[in-house]
Amino acid sequence: MDRIDNATYGQQEPFSVEFRKTRYAGYRSFDYLRDAEDYPVFDMTPEFGHYPLYDLGLDEQQVERTVRLIDDNLIISLHDHPQIFPASMQDVHPYLRTGRQLTSYAGLSRSGMTAVFDNMMDGIACITSTAGWKWDDIIIDLGMRLADLAHQDYVVVARSLDDLRQAPRIKSRTWGRRRSACWANNPSDGSTM
Repeated sequence: MDRIDNATYGQQEPFSVEFRKTRYAGYRSFDYLRDAEDYPVFDMTPEFGHYPLYDLGLDEQQVERTVRLIDDNLIISLHDHPQIFPASMQDVHPYLRTGRQLTSYAGLSRSGMTAVFDNMMDGIACITSTAGWKWDDIIIDLGMRLADLAHQDYVVVARSLDDLRQAPRIKSRTWGRRRSACWANNPSDGSTM
């Protein structure tokens, strides 16, 4: 059984508005680990196609303007949880206890956002405790997320405004922990913003 089935990363429906290409090359969270050997495997919800696409009802000019506005500006989400969850709600608690929440890199690559302040596990950080928000839970959550980020080359940890401004030029996303850091998106066509 794959950690994430092909529907999660495979067929991607065309969005009603497609933004600039990013340099995302298909990395999946914790690809450097061995499924079922290094951590438990769960059936996960797909990153695309889980919900029907919403047609914005834009005409061609409006689509062009939307793409231009998003591609030419820094688009920052100040509160997000860009993670993938198990398909069955019964698996959520055991999944959270692993401390390895899978990041939706494919979803981020198609979001149009430049940066995301990731609120990570937030109130459901119950890795070592049943109540969450314990020191060890937060440190493990942060450490696991940063370890995963260190093994890929798409998302960049932003530590300054300059890091955010560089994201479109290097075609990646910037990441930040609420009150401390951020994710960013970079186009793949070589253009500079």
